[in-house]
Amino acid sequence: MASAIAGSLLVYLPFRHDMTTIDRYWDGPSYLMIAKDGYHPGPGNPLAPDPAKPPFYLAHLPAYPAVVRLLSFLGYERALLAASVGCGALAAILFFRLARDVWRLGSPLFLSIVFLFATPRWLLYRSVGATEPLFLALVMASILFFERERFAAAALAGAVATLTRPMGVLIYPAYALLLFLRGRRREQLWLLAIPAALLGYLLYCRWTFGSALAMAEPNLNKLYSLVPFHTFQWLFGVRLLHQVEFYILLALLYGIGILRLSRFPVPMAYAAFQFGFLLIVGSEDWSRFALPAMPFALVLGYEDVLRTRAFRLALPVFIGLSVYYAWNAIPLNLCPPELYAAILTYLRIHP
Repeated sequence: MASAIAGSLLVYLPFRHDMTTIDRYWDGPSYLMIAKDGYHPGPGNPLAPDPAKPPFYLAHLPAYPAVVRLLSFLGYERALLAASVGCGALAAILFFRLARDVWRLGSPLFLSIVFLFATPRWLLYRSVGATEPLFLALVMASILFFERERFAAAALAGAVATLTRPMGVLIYPAYALLLFLRGRRREQLWLLAIPAALLGYLLYCRWTFGSALAMAEPNLNKLYSLVPFHTFQWLFGVRLLHQVEFYILLALLYGIGILRLSRFPVPMAYAAFQFGFLLIVGSEDWSRFALPAMPFALVLGYEDVLRTRAFRLALPVFIGLSVYYAWNAIPLNLCPPELYAAILTYLRIHP
């Protein structure tokens, strides 16, 4: 937990005199809106200027805003960050429990620290208002329950993960395949809670806004083809050649890591389905879409490499570069100050 908090404090260091910069990082303001006001935009909502259309933030599912609301006694803006930092620490604690008690790895504490800094994007998103920390904490809890054959609890955690990020629904086929191979037919029924959670949210969108696809419409352009790597064609078209090379190397790193998980069938099945989804994502933001598989593909998959002396020597340099990445990435993706001020005024958070 100390490492999780320390990492985020390093990220906040240049912004310590004006934490509004961290609060304004997208999609934090959208989650702030949901946590305080729900999905029913009233007159004057600056994030839903057209009352005839469903708010675009229907694409942001309710579990993370619910945690923010639970922590709102801290103040909503602070609750955004407390939820992310706290859930990131919880994910690391659960990873440690899995590494030590279930997978019985050497140096479980060190590997848990590596997990906290495994990619620069993960350090960034566990320090701002984002769903990834809660999602990975729920995934860790679900896998821990599944490994201990507490299938109902594993399905419940998977259902809440699905209400955090839609990719959580891919937990269902991973677990269903494992139970099928083990001949556990009756336990399959518990798993239906996972797709049922997403279906319930889609029905809510249908009944409230007239379209079950209202939550998906803002992101449908990311799934315009089921052909793997189809986004390469667009990247070549806009001359982003360096990004194509990056994606090829990223896919290779993740793919090999997942293939090295044969001793760990539960995380392997989960990560394989997440990786399959990653390959058809038509977005330049692969490093973020890969995060659901990151702890297993990059940490568990390479745990023997990560425990070597060479990696231990390189880790402080990597952490420093990751913090530098976060410092420079945050100012590039902010809600405009006038819009953020209008959001706070609309929500009556402070003058």
